[in-house]
Amino acid sequence: SRVFADQPWRIRVRMALTERSRLLMLLYRPWVAFRDWQRTQVPSSGEGNDGLDALRGATVSRIAAEWAVTEATLARLADKVRSAGAEPWLTSVTMAEQVDPDPTRRRGLQDRLGVPDLFYPEHRLADFAAQRQMPYVPLAPDLAAIAAERGIYLHGGMNARVPGGQGHWNAVAQQLAAPIVAGRICRESAAVASARARD
Repeated sequence: SRVFADQPWRIRVRMALTERSRLLMLLYRPWVAFRDWQRTQVPSSGEGNDGLDALRGATVSRIAAEWAVTEATLARLADKVRSAGAEPWLTSVTMAEQVDPDPTRRRGLQDRLGVPDLFYPEHRLADFAAQRQMPYVPLAPDLAAIAAERGIYLHGGMNARVPGGQGHWNAVAQQLAAPIVAGRICRESAAVASARARD
């Protein structure tokens, strides 16, 4: 498939082998579990804890630089959208750790990271969007509450290689996020209001 062909060669090889061998699949799963465990072992200081650094804020110099690039890119994109006569909106997908259905695990991660909550990216984007007068729809807080209430994973669980709580959004997350974003746009979009007035 096109998705398979677009993967780096190492991932293509791994996918092909684990797809054809139960033994390799059994050996691969513990490695994934160990890798994911390592990612939760957050150092008290220093840098380099993969994506979890994003939840600690811009105190990590590498993350601060990445935020600067991201915000500059978003600002240029918003300007281009406006110059085309359209209305820029901003939203963001969640990280699996932010929407873990187990509140105890989320609190434990907060404590290890030394942060008041796991929503630094959402707070940062909300401030950025407000300065740019751009509507922003944060999804992580609402989806985290739903995940905890229903006891469901919103990432992973699509196949044996990606267990629940890892990887990208699953279909449930997309079904939950779509009406949140669409609802905000329908209620607050000037373009939607103008179209309704014309009808």
